Amino acid sequence: MALSGNIPSSVANYVIRGNENAADKVKGHLFVQVTADKKTCMVGEPILLTYKLCTQLKSLSTLVKSPSFNGCSVVDMPTEDFAHYGYETINGQLYNVFQLRKVQLYPLQAGDLAIEAAMVDNKLHFIKENYLLAQDGFRYNPELFVKDILESIDKGTAPKDAILTHQIAINSPAISITVKDYPAADRPADFTGATGQFNIAAALSQLKISTDEVGKLTVALTGKGNMMLLTPPDIQWPQGLEAFEPTVTERVSHTTTPISGTKFFEYRFSATKPGSYTIPAINLSWFDTQKRNYQTSHTPALTVNVTQGNGKQAAPVTGPEPEKEKFFNRLFANRWWVAGPVIGLILLGLIVWMRSETKKDKKAKALAAQERANATELPSPIVEPANPLDNAADLLHQGDSHLFYTQLSNDLKNYLTYKMQLPVFNKGTLAVALDKRGVSTETAIELSAVLEALEWQLYTPVSDATQMEALYHRSLSVVESIKYETKDR
Repeated sequence: MALSGNIPSSVANYVIRGNENAADKVKGHLFVQVTADKKTCMVGEPILLTYKLCTQLKSLSTLVKSPSFNGCSVVDMPTEDFAHYGYETINGQLYNVFQLRKVQLYPLQAGDLAIEAAMVDNKLHFIKENYLLAQDGFRYNPELFVKDILESIDKGTAPKDAILTHQIAINSPAISITVKDYPAADRPADFTGATGQFNIAAALSQLKISTDEVGKLTVALTGKGNMMLLTPPDIQWPQGLEAFEPTVTERVSHTTTPISGTKFFEYRFSATKPGSYTIPAINLSWFDTQKRNYQTSHTPALTVNVTQGNGKQAAPVTGPEPEKEKFFNRLFANRWWVAGPVIGLILLGLIVWMRSETKKDKKAKALAAQERANATELPSPIVEPANPLDNAADLLHQGDSHLFYTQLSNDLKNYLTYKMQLPVFNKGTLAVALDKRGVSTETAIELSAVLEALEWQLYTPVSDATQMEALYHRSLSVVESIKYETKDR
């Protein structure tokens, strides 16, 4: 369809005729679209909202009012600026589409959740039809002529008598989400609102301390869901141990829906009298949004032996270790890695050996004896590779998930065998070696989770190709942490 004077339909939306009203011309050619990935959810279950500006007109647009999302915890997702746009066909017509905002909402209470409208202010520019028809250049090549004028608008050099400017604000449509409460039946007594899929692990930094020293218990909550709302787990400290408020750190990815990763709670504690103290199992209960029921996981009981000190008490440390925290913040704050769903239980092999100092000593002695016996069989020293997972990286985008997981598992185990100087890869001797080399509890727990996730992918009937990238980056992060923590040791 062409306008009078043979104005091509391809540029007709940029042209306003003398009898046209600018406000009427905007209708159908410029609007804000909002989409939600679900219209019904549970409390704490994420809703992914995307706001887009769809236009067929020449405009300068500004988001002037963004929804406040009352009653929700909000996680903003990365978006492109207005210099980047795509194309979408909507109701049979092609539009330029700009993403205004993309958020995850985690509702905090049941009921009807009304999503506020977003408002976009638009300064529209139309080319006057009578100006075009009077120009010789337009008669020879109308599409190129209109394009040149549109570019001159951007540069601020367009003739004033050629342009009609129209200002208008438009709103996104209102939408409503139905939020359901957690089921009352079978709700665990210790359930505090964790929603998603999670696991819990715990470890002591030392199994034996004196009355002069401060012990450290690290509890790790790993999985995907409303992680920003996870609170410190309830710990029944035995009489005689005094615990301080936990320090909370995160290794969390906000680029996935729901967000995923690990949240660490580090407790410092001390004892005034010698003895053997057992910290009971620590529970975590959550509502599983996939199985639609409650789940509970727990750690094993942990025992710490306290000996009599010399009376020179060390000052308790209640904050994070500055250099280590600085490193992890730098390492993970801007890293793109998608934490895969932790479906299996986190491997507890790194924790079980901690339960007995005697067992630890025996394992260490056995390892030393085995290393001496096999000393002649160890390979000649080699230069540590920059990326020990290179072979797996080569398979990452080739589509064979089982082959990739096999290679990644082999690369990681080979690196650990080399780095920890193990005769053969063994989880028990690995735990001892990690402790001897000064690898932190946080890194040991994350390594345990990665090894467990790899085993799950290798020994289930169908491996999950969607987790390949996430597991590769998690493995690489663990390798880099081990390199840093064992440097110069």
